[in-house]
Amino acid sequence: HFTVKRGQKGSLKAGDSFVLFQNGNDHNRFDEDPSYKVGAKYLMFVTPREDGTYLVVSPEGRYQLSGKGLIPASHRGFAADLAGASVTDVLSDVERTVAEFPEQ
Repeated sequence: HFTVKRGQKGSLKAGDSFVLFQNGNDHNRFDEDPSYKVGAKYLMFVTPREDGTYLVVSPEGRYQLSGKGLIPASHRGFAADLAGASVTDVLSDVERTVAEFPEQ
């Protein structure tokens, strides 16, 4: 279970809780989909599933927040470029993009 601290787009708003679907189990994980840490904070881009759970849109859609910036789950594609980035800067970019393309 996760609690939303800040929702940017979609139906999840601050204070909402949701269940995240994750492939595998505690002993069998994909390298780019490691287990989540209880109490850790994450920036995630999720999409709803038909069963009511949510799914991270791709390995590049998951980042752990740390005092040294974002820690991407994936080190491929654009996710690698966001390693160490400020969550404030990334959210500003997301806000700008959502405003530019509201229908998507």
